[in-house]
Amino acid sequence: DIYSFPTVLPDDKRDEMNAVFDTLFDADCAVDEYICYYRIIKILLSVGSEVECGMPSYIGRSVAFMKEHYTEKLTVQDIAGSVNLSASHFYSVFKKQMGISPIAFLNNYRLSLAAELLSETNVTVTEAAYSVGVNDVAYFNKMFKKFYQLPPTEYRKL
Repeated sequence: DIYSFPTVLPDDKRDEMNAVFDTLFDADCAVDEYICYYRIIKILLSVGSEVECGMPSYIGRSVAFMKEHYTEKLTVQDIAGSVNLSASHFYSVFKKQMGISPIAFLNNYRLSLAAELLSETNVTVTEAAYSVGVNDVAYFNKMFKKFYQLPPTEYRKL
């Protein structure tokens, strides 16, 4: 309900999607399937466009703020302040609307950017962590493994 997708994918995205489905059909374990699902979602989100869905406008503005400032150390108070709300009110409304806390959303966004860096460049895990605003590499590794079911070094090999 929050994205609009084209009926037909552009040629480059269609080819990419077909390659992911080929990999998915050949997957022999749940981790490989999970990675394929993530890639399918990533492709779809790259061609989709966000639509207005009756969500309070400050939720969208707060998401934009997080995406713009993800490299900084952000707190719920910082994010709530960006939309002129109290931290407690903002937290409860954000969690109700989005299904996760603002910090979980921010960390998921950071991890998705880091995963992209790791799969598409030769940056080190440390560089990827720092570039997305996580300055504790051990914590980054723990979050990454929890989110992707693989440590960053193994994810990169896929």
